[in-house]
Amino acid sequence: MDMSKTTKAISTLSVLLLISRVFGFVREIIIAAHYGATYQTDAYNMATLIIALTSSVISTGVATVIVPMYNHKRLQNTKQETDSFVNNVLWATSLLCAVLAVAGIIFAPIVVRIFAPNFEPHTIALTANILRIMFGFIVAMNISSITASIAQIHDKFAAIIVAKLPSTLLVAILVGFFAHKIGVYALVISYVLFLLIQMLILTLSVRKMLKFAFVLDFVKNNDLKDVARLSFPLYMSVALWEINMLIDKILASGLPEGSVSAIIYASRLRNLPDGIITTSVITVMFPLLSRYAAGKEFAKLKTMLNKAISLLCMALLPVITISVYYAEEITAIVYERGLSHRTKPC
Repeated sequence: MDMSKTTKAISTLSVLLLISRVFGFVREIIIAAHYGATYQTDAYNMATLIIALTSSVISTGVATVIVPMYNHKRLQNTKQETDSFVNNVLWATSLLCAVLAVAGIIFAPIVVRIFAPNFEPHTIALTANILRIMFGFIVAMNISSITASIAQIHDKFAAIIVAKLPSTLLVAILVGFFAHKIGVYALVISYVLFLLIQMLILTLSVRKMLKFAFVLDFVKNNDLKDVARLSFPLYMSVALWEINMLIDKILASGLPEGSVSAIIYASRLRNLPDGIITTSVITVMFPLLSRYAAGKEFAKLKTMLNKAISLLCMALLPVITISVYYAEEITAIVYERGLSHRTKPC
C-alpha cells in the first residue's frame, strides 16, 4: 500500500469513525436524558469498567500481538498453518475468558466491593447483578477483538466500524421503550445484544480470510507461549491504564451520587477526537508497518512511521488547543443541549 492509498484509507476510516462516534454520542445523550447521573448509571458504568479491565487484560494484548505474528506466519507458512495458529489463539483465550466469567459471576459482590468500596449497599447490589450478566458475555468480546484484528490485517476497516454502530440503535429502542419499566436493565440488555451482534458481524466479515476450526494445543510450536511472552508488556500497559481509570472511579465512588457517571461522561467527550484521529491512523498503519517488519523492509517502515507521527501531531495539536479553551462550552452543547451554568436562570 503506497502513501496515497494509505492516506485515502485513513481519510475513509476517519469519516467512518466520525459517524461511529456521532452515533456513540447520540447513545450517551439518550442515556443521560433517561437516567441522568444517578446510582443506576454509577452501577452500570462501574460494571462496564470492570468488564473492560477483565477483557482487556486478555484480549487487547493478544489482539495486538496477533497482527505482526499473523503477517510473519503467512510469509513463512501455509494458509492452513496460519489459520490453525489464529484458531488456537482464539480458542485458548476464549477458554480463559470462560473461566474468568465463571469466577466473576460467583464473586461479583466481592469484586464490586474491591473496585467501589464507597458505594452504598443498594448500589453495590445493583452493580453486582449487572456485572454477573455482563460476565456471561466476555467470550463474545474476546472473539470480536481477535476477529477485528484479522479484519484489520486484511484492510477490512469498514467492518470494524460497522460492527460498532448497532449499539446506539439498540440503546435508543430498548431504553426508549423499556427504561420506565425495567430501569437500567434496559441499558444492560442493549449492551449484551450489541456484544452478540458485533461478534456476528466481525465473524462473518472474516469468514473468507480465516477458516474457523476447533484447535486447542498449548504446546504446538510454542505459539501460545510466544503470544503470552510478546503480549506481556501490552498487558502491563493496558492494566496500568485501566487500573488508573478505576482508581479515579474508586475515589469518585465516595463522592455524591452521580460522580462516577460525571467522570465517565467527561472521559468519553475527551476521547472523541483521539478516538477518531489517532485510531484511524493506528488502525491503518499498524498492519502495514507489521508487514514491512515481517518482510524486513525497514527503510519503508521508518519512512511510513515518520509520516504517521507527523500526521498525528498536525491533526491533534489544534484539537487539544480548542478543547482546553472551550471545554465548558463543548460539554454544555453535548450534554446540556447548550445550557451551561452560565446561561441558566437564577
